[in-house]
Amino acid sequence: MNYNTMNLCLNDAFSSADTIMKGAYGEVRGPVSIPDYRRCVIKRFDETNSPEGDPTREHNRHKAAYQKMSGKCKKYMTRPLYVNGRFTVQTHAASRNAERVSTLREFVDKFQHNTEAMDALSQEVTKALTCVLALGGSGVSHGNLHFGNILVVYTSVQQPKIKIVDWGGGGWGNNETMAKYVQRQLRKRKQKSQSHSSNPSKSNPKLYSR
Repeated sequence: MNYNTMNLCLNDAFSSADTIMKGAYGEVRGPVSIPDYRRCVIKRFDETNSPEGDPTREHNRHKAAYQKMSGKCKKYMTRPLYVNGRFTVQTHAASRNAERVSTLREFVDKFQHNTEAMDALSQEVTKALTCVLALGGSGVSHGNLHFGNILVVYTSVQQPKIKIVDWGGGGWGNNETMAKYVQRQLRKRKQKSQSHSSNPSKSNPKLYSR
């Protein structure tokens, strides 16, 4: 399929798909099926002169991270497929229709008082962040790691899976700084949850990403 035909195909698929999330430089929709691939998501970038809004740049960074990530760690990422014009295509975070997907922020806000869910979540987030930290030696940095760019995939809240998305960079800090930030904020939420359990009259403030 040539460039123009694929661009039309992606535009049609994007127009008919549901919005998953909107970011500073574009919108992600899916899941869609396109030639050669099923259960994909398409990101359409807004027109901008900012390098952070360049679809080719984001695709190449995502691809570099995926290639450098060790085999056992690839499960914590979506797989970049290709870039065409203002569109990038990657695999959907959920491999099955039955699986639900939320951001880490949404999951914690909803299930922060479920001790088993939070314990399982903390373990999986730690494993995923350990994989991101291992990329530091290869010179690959996520660039914008926060509660909105970490997805939680689940059918049971006690068995969450983690997918780290949005590898375009242009954020703050290095991998280690950002990983510690996420872990610190998650730890604070667990402590507040435990405090709430012992004193239900206390309310918990919401966490917003930087």
